[in-house]
Amino acid sequence: MPREIKFRAWDKWNKRMKHDPHEGDFIKWHAPSNWKECYEVMQYTGLKDRNGKEIYDGDICEFVILQVQKELKPIESLLVVIEWKNASWGFRHLYPDLVHEDDREWSSFIQSYGEMWDSDYFEIVGNIHEHPHLLKGEET
Repeated sequence: MPREIKFRAWDKWNKRMKHDPHEGDFIKWHAPSNWKECYEVMQYTGLKDRNGKEIYDGDICEFVILQVQKELKPIESLLVVIEWKNASWGFRHLYPDLVHEDDREWSSFIQSYGEMWDSDYFEIVGNIHEHPHLLKGEET
């Protein structure tokens, strides 16, 4: 089954998120000639988080790394930001110092052995525009 193509856009002038009512044709929907100055367009990844919410480029997710023995584990989850890179959707950790050095780089949703991360590992907690306070741990 092909991935559904959808977009949303951050309206830079009005500081609000707009969702595409015309499924996949944001530019035609509402785009002035200088649309790149007005909007940052983000694409739907085709994935949903553990609550069934659609994951878009720029979403900040809680990446659940431990689901058992919660009382014994100091770190249960970490924040990641969703990005398109290397011809694939994936994520990078916002607090890379909290993960093993082998896991600090960007990671594709598709694992090296051909399987995808289970959506139960991700829960959307915000996005880079409406929740910039979540980015404070990001390295520049």
